[in-house]
Amino acid sequence: MGFIRDAFESISGAVRSVFDTRSVLRPNARTARAFEGRVIGHFRRTGPNAWDKYELIPHEDDSIDIFPSTEIQVEPDRSRFRIRARGQVLMVQWVPTAEEQEQISGGVDIHMLFSETCIHGFESTGGIGAAAVIARTLRR
Repeated sequence: MGFIRDAFESISGAVRSVFDTRSVLRPNARTARAFEGRVIGHFRRTGPNAWDKYELIPHEDDSIDIFPSTEIQVEPDRSRFRIRARGQVLMVQWVPTAEEQEQISGGVDIHMLFSETCIHGFESTGGIGAAAVIARTLRR
């Protein structure tokens, strides 16, 4: 599975890439069906405070089952995504089924196939969040 190795190598150079806390997981899609993914990294806070930035720590050889209607943040290449699972934010590479792998071998773009068969995009609704609502209510 060369595309998984390519995805891992593409983030390996980004081991010390730093991400703003607010952009580590900002869902922009929901999964349309169940599928398998390969965890290629996880995000770790660089300091002890909630507002500290995060860094992407790569690792491989860890599969994960993704369930329908799960909120994810799709990466620009559209076959990698971020998901909250196992108590952390993970970077995951989609693993096509045997039938989908045949389509990819036949010339179908992997990114388009993932977009069309596995996800539904949506607009992330901004807002003040539950903690702010509670704090505002208690101040009254």
